Amino acid sequence: SNLRDMAGTLGLDIGGTMSKMVLAVAGESQQHVVLGGGFREHPRLSFSVELDPARGSRLTLQFVATSTDRLAEAVRLLQSRVPQVSPPARHKSLRKHWGAALEQPETSLGFRPIVTAGGGAHKYGELFEETLGVRLVPFRELAALVEGLHFLRHYGPSDELFSVDPHTGAATTVPWPSELFPFLVVNIGSGASILQVDSEGGGDAAFRRVGGTACGGATFLGLCRALTGEKDFATLIAMAEKGDETHVDTSVGDIYGPGGCSSLGMPEQMTAANFGKLAGAAVMPPKEDLVCAALTMVVQASVLVSKAHAATLGASASRRIFFVGGFLQNNAIARRLIAQAMESLGGRALFARHADFLGALGSLSESLHRQESEPSRESIACMDSRT
Repeated sequence: SNLRDMAGTLGLDIGGTMSKMVLAVAGESQQHVVLGGGFREHPRLSFSVELDPARGSRLTLQFVATSTDRLAEAVRLLQSRVPQVSPPARHKSLRKHWGAALEQPETSLGFRPIVTAGGGAHKYGELFEETLGVRLVPFRELAALVEGLHFLRHYGPSDELFSVDPHTGAATTVPWPSELFPFLVVNIGSGASILQVDSEGGGDAAFRRVGGTACGGATFLGLCRALTGEKDFATLIAMAEKGDETHVDTSVGDIYGPGGCSSLGMPEQMTAANFGKLAGAAVMPPKEDLVCAALTMVVQASVLVSKAHAATLGASASRRIFFVGGFLQNNAIARRLIAQAMESLGGRALFARHADFLGALGSLSESLHRQESEPSRESIACMDSRT
């Protein structure tokens, strides 16, 4: 009921593993988000935006995350206790001005509509409607991701973007590129998708998926479990930080030597074959080295494919590649390896502080746009057919 009745505008992203929520409330004060155990607030990510200075429409954005399994379990538990909720009382209609519009949530045919990215918008739609009085309005996942990035460019904090030192891993705040379009977004989740964004705005003309790879976060987890027996992501990342992939991978220098690499114009440390040294190894290297090699392989796969696509857009495009996705969450070593690989190929990797919430931010932005156009309750109810 808190999800249904809390004041403000919500954007949701219900993925296969994690669910993210962004709540926008009017004014500067932060409303404590109460959704029960297992829902983690991220107060350091909170920031204020002024969407329209002429209207004085200042909003405070708050960020909450939980596992999708936990979210679905909580809703099903409520369903078992209260089989079906009655449609909530209608709240007052949205007025045109932002601040007033966010005082109370809008309702659609007795249900509160929430724009939602991710497969969960379809998978859990009926469950949420029957149990919570919440109507999940599907918003295409990749469109939400791109919209979230545009939202951050216009309204995000000044330190939103950062690059990573390829040697130390230290993060440095960088400005948004003055020449932005076209740019690439590399979304690394279970696999990896590469989007080319040509302009601002929604629709298929603004962006398209140009490629990807099946080598992603799920590859890392599956391969590491087969090699080490470990399946906990945080534990594996800690192991990778202690490992050395050069004990596992074959480099160009291993094959050609320093002189040969010089004549080829290729760096000695460039990977020639992932896991190549295991073919002739008398003794298997430590598990930490194996995990680090698996992480390196996943990172290099995404970097190589994205750099190849950037090459078709002109020389400067290789410095406008954004790396996002759940695989990079709490994964500093992956960001450093991406920076290393991009530097070796003559490019630059860009990262965003709110990268984990791009889908939810995109959903929030779409919801605010639709509120601004003041759609009827009936049109809200069928928005999923247009997205």
